[in-house]
Amino acid sequence: YFFFILFSILGFGLASKNFFKINLEDNCYGFIGIIGILFILIYSYSTNFLFEHGKIHNILFLLLGFLLFIFYIKDKLYLYKKELRNTLLIFLILTCGIFIFKAHDDFGYYHFPYAYYLTEQKIIIGLGQILQGFRTPSSIFYFNSILYLPFAEYYLFNLFPVYILGFSNLILIKKIFTN
Repeated sequence: YFFFILFSILGFGLASKNFFKINLEDNCYGFIGIIGILFILIYSYSTNFLFEHGKIHNILFLLLGFLLFIFYIKDKLYLYKKELRNTLLIFLILTCGIFIFKAHDDFGYYHFPYAYYLTEQKIIIGLGQILQGFRTPSSIFYFNSILYLPFAEYYLFNLFPVYILGFSNLILIKKIFTN
């Protein structure tokens, strides 16, 4: 699922870049990934009012992103070959971080319950009275709710920082080697 989600994020980033005509002079996958994460966050915030982010919804949504990635890259593979290789290398190295990564100290207190509740219910209004952690919605919770997938269930809720770290590293490495 890790690389499937990665390509899905990149697919939504490429689609958003083309739809909004965002001009990236170097087509860095780091920036495209950040744009993709931003799209997923906006989508997650807005659709939470309509339906819960269950397994079927999430797998279909991420499959759409994966198909968008294939659609945008199939004709330009020769342009993106080096960038794709660097992206895969960085994220392959970061897979070690998934196993080593420690969850936030209050992950069990309100990070996990909030994200899990988004997968079970559609509208979260007024729950701040029940638990203090539910008073402030966070983009992490909404991104995590999209990662609730079949077979993996809620075990992928800690991947958000790894994707942010990976895309940030791609941007920094691109800047270092360019300058």
